Amino acid sequence: MKIYVLALLSCLMAAQVPAQEIEVSLDDARQLAVRAMSAGEFALAMELTDKFLEVDPDDRTALIVRAVVAPQVGDPETGWRAGARAWRLSVTDDQQYEAARVTALAAANGEWFTLSSIWLRVALLDAPNEQERNRTIADARVVDRRNPWSPSIGLSIVPSSNVNGGSNEEETSTGGTLSESAQALAGVRTSLNLRTAYRFDISPRTRVTASARYQPSWVWLEREGEEDIGGTLRGSDFGSSLSEASVTFLQAVENGIWQTAIATGQFDFGGAPYYAYNRLSLARVFNPTDTVRVQLSANREFQNYVSASIDEVRRGILDAGLTYTLASGNRVGGGVTYLSSDSSVSANQTYEEQSLRLSYQWAEPIGPVTLAVNAAVKWADYQRYFEIFEVEGGREDTTYTLGANVGFPDIEVAGFVPGLAITASTADSNITRFQRDTFSVGFTLSSSF
Repeated sequence: MKIYVLALLSCLMAAQVPAQEIEVSLDDARQLAVRAMSAGEFALAMELTDKFLEVDPDDRTALIVRAVVAPQVGDPETGWRAGARAWRLSVTDDQQYEAARVTALAAANGEWFTLSSIWLRVALLDAPNEQERNRTIADARVVDRRNPWSPSIGLSIVPSSNVNGGSNEEETSTGGTLSESAQALAGVRTSLNLRTAYRFDISPRTRVTASARYQPSWVWLEREGEEDIGGTLRGSDFGSSLSEASVTFLQAVENGIWQTAIATGQFDFGGAPYYAYNRLSLARVFNPTDTVRVQLSANREFQNYVSASIDEVRRGILDAGLTYTLASGNRVGGGVTYLSSDSSVSANQTYEEQSLRLSYQWAEPIGPVTLAVNAAVKWADYQRYFEIFEVEGGREDTTYTLGANVGFPDIEVAGFVPGLAITASTADSNITRFQRDTFSVGFTLSSSF
């Protein structure tokens, strides 16, 4: 089959000849379109792809050329749509990689940066070698920096020996019997973390970010449906969701940043509203040396509970953390936290907590895995506590936690790395309801860039 095209051959040949309509075969016209694209004659290349696609809407070569040149003539939407169609028509990994990359480039040229990021992740699925993979990841990082929108998604699936935070004991401190739902229940908790943020770059050193987050959690019990003192055991009674909107102001200074944020949100538990909150936070991050990073923060939060027996709770949190980078690149971290909670209505919501934490993260994989470990201890002190009647001496808890985060970079998919979050904790309390042991191994999915 042949087609007629009006070609400016003088643009592609050394001799100067006038524009003329010529008859060429489809194969010759394909070569002409590719040469026009390579020579920077984008209008001519677009004209040729128009002719091709009139004859055959599934001409992959024409679609690839169109994806490359359309943004250059001011039509990036046509470009990414052509690239997406070329990707669907691709039959080999190399073809899919090529099509995904040109689609991402066209989207970026149109400043659809989120769409471009998605297509770069698709390209990673078929990257032919490590060099091309690194090239695509580098491009994705550039696109992310240019993108004022920052959508993210996280997933965790956590089988646990104590999915409800229940007690190891069957009896209360006063000699009564704890309900089944107040005792440790084995099960699985699945959580999503959906977040989107929009960045306003006020100046090279000043940024304001508005964000929204939704984190639902679902629970499945190993003993689902069994009868309890208060009814039937149901995982949905332990499910939760968090909805939050926030605005963050960030100011870069000589050796770090100042960050101020305000947030408002709601926490639901068991399918019903539990409390709403407003929070103000201030943070300072700085690097006193090239190998030391210090983070200081203060938070003030006001929680308004649905239950009139709790009403308003006021919480203040002070935190200090330090990370030291060793010559090997491994990181050692530590920190302290102080929390004060106060309620004029509920003595059980008036307490103080102090905690210490340590962590160690290896910079390079250990065999096929990345590894970070952590340990923490927390002390809680309630001067007054009621369990039907007031408990003499109040309540005192000590909780020890050990954890490890294991990543599997060799089985990365589209820039997402699967991992395991392993946690073991034990809590000792003078009130049996809060004596509990927990062991969980959770599946996680996180972005590698």
